[in-house]
Amino acid sequence: MDINELLHREQISLANAASATCAPSRRAHEGLARGYGARLNAAGFPHRPYPAGISVRLLSISAVHRDGRRIGRPCG
Repeated sequence: MDINELLHREQISLANAASATCAPSRRAHEGLARGYGARLNAAGFPHRPYPAGISVRLLSISAVHRDGRRIGRPCG
């Protein structure tokens, strides 16, 4: 997998974590994002990981409808 694919998958995982409707799903996607970040670091890419939790909080702004409903499917 090349660096562009790793970067893409990391961003998708962060977005999925932000829009997750339950904690297990959010943790799974955050774990994937951390794994992709680790692979980027191992490849020598000058990658700076997001501080823990900040990326999800920032992305979660876009994961809520104007009326307050969460975007995404419920877990369970």
